Parts: sequence; C-alpha cells; structure tokens
Amino acid sequence: MDSNLSRQLERFLDRLGWKDLNVTYLRKWTIISVFVGLLSGCTVILFYVSIQIISSFFLGYVMGYVPPPMGNVSASSNYSLFVERVWMIPLVMSGAGIVIGLITTKFAPETRSDGIDNVIEAFHSDKGLIRRRVAIIKPIISSLSIGTGGSGGPEGPMAQIASAFGSIVGKLFRLDDEETRIAIVSGMGAGIGSMIRVPFGGALFAIELLYGRDFMIKSLFPVLVASLTSYAVSGIYLGWSPILTIPQGMITKFTIETIAAYATLAAIVGISSIFYTRIIGVIRAYFEKIRIPSFLKPVIGCAMVGIFAIGFPEILGTGYGLVQIVIIGNYEFLPIWILFAIIFVKMFATSISVGSGGGISFFGPTLVIGGLIGAAVMSVFHLFGVFTFVDIPSATLISMFAFFAAGTKSPFSSIVMGTEIVGGYFLLVPLTISVLISYVISGKNTSIYKNNLVGFSVRKKNLNKQRSLYQFRVGDTMDPTFYDITKVAVINEAIRIMKETESTVMAVTNNEDKLEGIIHYRDLVETSEENKEIKTVEDVMIKDPPFLLPSDTLQKGLETMVTSGLSELFVVSPSDNRLVIGLISLDDISRMCNERKPILLDIESIDQSEIQETKNSFKKDSSVLERKISLTNKQIWSKLKDHWTI
Repeated sequence: MDSNLSRQLERFLDRLGWKDLNVTYLRKWTIISVFVGLLSGCTVILFYVSIQIISSFFLGYVMGYVPPPMGNVSASSNYSLFVERVWMIPLVMSGAGIVIGLITTKFAPETRSDGIDNVIEAFHSDKGLIRRRVAIIKPIISSLSIGTGGSGGPEGPMAQIASAFGSIVGKLFRLDDEETRIAIVSGMGAGIGSMIRVPFGGALFAIELLYGRDFMIKSLFPVLVASLTSYAVSGIYLGWSPILTIPQGMITKFTIETIAAYATLAAIVGISSIFYTRIIGVIRAYFEKIRIPSFLKPVIGCAMVGIFAIGFPEILGTGYGLVQIVIIGNYEFLPIWILFAIIFVKMFATSISVGSGGGISFFGPTLVIGGLIGAAVMSVFHLFGVFTFVDIPSATLISMFAFFAAGTKSPFSSIVMGTEIVGGYFLLVPLTISVLISYVISGKNTSIYKNNLVGFSVRKKNLNKQRSLYQFRVGDTMDPTFYDITKVAVINEAIRIMKETESTVMAVTNNEDKLEGIIHYRDLVETSEENKEIKTVEDVMIKDPPFLLPSDTLQKGLETMVTSGLSELFVVSPSDNRLVIGLISLDDISRMCNERKPILLDIESIDQSEIQETKNSFKKDSSVLERKISLTNKQIWSKLKDHWTI
C-alpha cells in the first residue's frame, strides 16, 4: 500500500514538473535568481532617477508643468493643473522623438516598441536570446520618452531590460534553452515587480503572460526569488510602499447589491477593453505600414501626443497621479466630463506613443485608464442615484485591475497585484468577481500585446492538438505570395528589398528557385554597418531550414515551428521538395484556429466532403458560406466559446 502510494505521488510530482526540483536545483536557481534580482533592482533605481531628472528639467523647467503627485499623499492634499508654457509641449516632445528615432534605428530597433512584446517574441521564437545592448539603450530612450511627457509607462521597458539581464546571465552560467527562458521570466518578473512595488504580482504576471495556460511551476521559485531580491534592493531608495496611497478607512461591504454593482461595472470595463485594444491595433498597424524612414515615426508620434496635450496636459506621462487624485477624493479637479474626455484622449495618446516607437509601455496607462473608467462610470451611477452604496475609490481600484486583466489576459496576476497595491484583502472578493467577468467578456482575441499567444499553447511539452489542426492542410492556409533572394546578394541589398516588399522573411534560392536557406530581417539589420556592404546573404542565412508540404496538416506545421523555433516556414512542391511554392506563419495557423465563420463552429457534425465544399465556398464568397450552414444551438455555443477565453 505504501509503495503504491509512493509511486502515485512520484508520478504526480513528475507530471507537475517538480521531478528535478531537488537541493541542487534550489541552490542553483537561488544563485542565478539573486544575481538577476540584484542587477534588476539596481537598474530600477537608476532608471527611476533618470526619469525624475529628465522630467524635472523638461516638464518642470522648460514647460512649467507639475504632474499630479502620487504615493504618500494625504486625503487633504489638493492639486491644481497649470502649464506655464503649453506651446513648448509639442516642440519638446518632437525633439525627444528625433533623438529616440535616431538611437533606436542606428543601434537597437527592438527597443522602440513596448518592451514586453519583445520579451514575448524572444521567449517563444529566438531561443531566449536578447541582445546585451538592450540593457543599455532601452533605459536611455525610455527615460527620455517618459521624462518629456510620452503617454506610456516604465514597466515594459524595465521588463525588457531585466529580461536582457536574464539572457546575459543564461550565457554566463551556460544554461540550456529552457533554463535561459526561465532566467528571462525571472528578469521580467523582477523588473515589473520592483518598478511598481508588487513583487508577487510582478512575478506571477511574468509567468502567466509568457507561459499562458502552461503555468510553468519550475519557473515559480526562480521568478519569486528574483522579484523579491529586486524589490528589496530597489526599495532601499524608492521605499517599499505601494505606488498608490490607499485611505485607511476604506472598507467595502460585501452584499448582493455590491455584487450586482461590481458585475455591472466589470461588464462595462470588459467592453471598454475591447474598444481600447482595437484602437491599439489600428494605430500600431498604421505606424508599421506607413512608408517613411523608421527614425521619423517616433517624431510623428511624439508631435501628435504633444498636440493632444495642449488641450489635455493630464495625458502626459503614465498618469498614476490622476488615479491617486480620484482615490483621495479630489473630485473638483476631475469632474465627470473631464474624466471621460481624459479616458478617450489617453487611449489614443498611449496607442500613438507606444505604436510609433517611443520605447515606452502600455502597462501603466492601461491601469490608469481602467481606474478612470471605474471612477467615471460610478460617478454617473451616483448622479442618477444608482449604486450609491459603492464608493468611488473602491470602484476605481477594482476597475483598474479588471481592465488590466481584460487587456493583458492575465487575470490571476491582476488579482494578486490588486491585493498588493490596496495593502489588504478587504477588496479581494469584489476584485476577483470583477476581474473574471471583464476577462471573459473581453474575449480571447483582444490583447494589448500583439505577440501574446492566446487560445492555444505552443510549448514543446504540451502542444494544443485541436481537431481543426489535423483536418486542415498547409496547402489550404499558406500564402502563395512570397519573396526570394539569391545567396550572393549583399546584406544592404537584401535590407532594401525587404523594406520595399514589407516582408520580414525571405527564401534564399538558387537560379532554379530551389530552397537553400531563409533569411530574417532582424538578422540583417543586426549586422554591423561596416559588414553590410561586404557580407552576403549566405553569411547570415539559416541553412537547410525545415519546410512543409501542401499535404501536411496544420498540426505538423505547428509542431515543426515549435521544434525549430521559427514562426514562419516555406512550403515546397510535392514533386520537388526544394521548389518553394508558398509561405505559412504562426499567425496563419492562429487565424485558422480562431476563425469565426461557421467553417470551424461545429466541425464534428460535418463530413469530409462538406468540409472541403465549405472551405472552397468560404474562399470564394463568405456570404454564400453563411447561407449554406445554418447555426444550430451547438454552433452558437461554439461561437461564443470561440470569443471567450475559457
């Protein structure tokens, strides 16, 4: 009996991934995580100080603007908005955009975006490789962007910086690919946790975002140690209190009425999150497609935000001070109509600041926008005598993290972060209910991070084997339009061609269009300037890359991408396995999985001939397809499940 129980326990622990979690594992990861945490904590202090210095000079001295205070603010504190030289705002921000554009284009293009998106991409696609220069360049451009008024936060940049430390430490300790990824997660959790003083929430956010549904228990110990170490080090200078001051007497009574109030608020927040992510997607796509030199994009973005700030200077910076004003009850500064205007303008300003390549993050403004939505909606309810038993500060705090969970698809870490910031469990029950409702309503395809893989897993240990992936073929999903280049072309020529064609990957072929390798745009631009006119494509291409046949299933395509670490694969002719005929990407597979047309609604009830017929019809005319297949109750439920995250 005892031996049988022992074997069952061993199998259970092995399934959880704790098989290797012994004394050696703990000792090894304690050393590595403390090292990552120390680097992160020291960098947080330097990053914070640099933002303060730049902000004091440009916002304070040049523009004559003092941002709303945050942290250690009493309920009696009063704040009034005043900008002495409002016309200087777009000029200063445009100048900062020029510097940011030149630095990022010349030295590190990967630092111009949110930061967290880059970490996700490196974690899933590049075997955990983040260049060392990121740790140097990212804090420079992000400090300048935030310090001059960019509508973004420091959390994403700090996550990318600390993740770069994790990648560097992985090389120093000669870790394998999986261990390097754990070090990257540890750095990300440490950077975010110490930046906003939520060490447990930051650690859980990194794991939840990067691993998704494959919650990696082996990462939990290293991430917690790194995050707590970074928090302890940075707290020596920044303090260990939360970023917001919460009134001592705030107590929310939990009744049936409050459940109804917070459920209603959460539904509105979830719908608002969909609108917010749509704005981000449109603006980000615009700046990615616009045909102008890359270094000019931050200039345009900063100038646009500067013009918005002439009428609404409240949008400058992350905006935590605005939430602090609402929490302490200074409603004279933020009446209802001002709140709604700021919410709307802040959404666009944040999307432009981050989407144009300002090097700052969606993280902080998303929390701020969520909090302001809660305050504005609850104020309207109070105006009409509805839900008057719910105080506005509580609604603000709960809405912050409900909106954040909906936008980032990280409900569990949002609950933990909310609990840490309020400094107790008195809002835990309404917070949990609101987060889950807004998370479900927002759907699984709405995330502020474009590289966030939602809905299916791409881990080697737990591939999501959907029926649709086995039923559909690569030939039905691939894009027949692709670009190729010869291996003797110089790198500068390849860069020019890829810019003109707006492609991120090209096939390297010989004179007979036979596949010899593939080349990614990022590999080309990372080549030193002096070698771009000397080296050829052959020097940097991936030789003998994996490929797919049109008859291969999408499941095989997904598995090949996972094992190779490539997110795009070329499709070759069945009669000649070196002749390229198309290209398929992870996005193509994802779109097929998340297709909302009836073709994927009730696939079990359609035989193979009907599947082929409806696929062909869908390609020709989606309206005809919708008339061919009527929605049954089961299909309607499937359609709802396709939108929902769970």
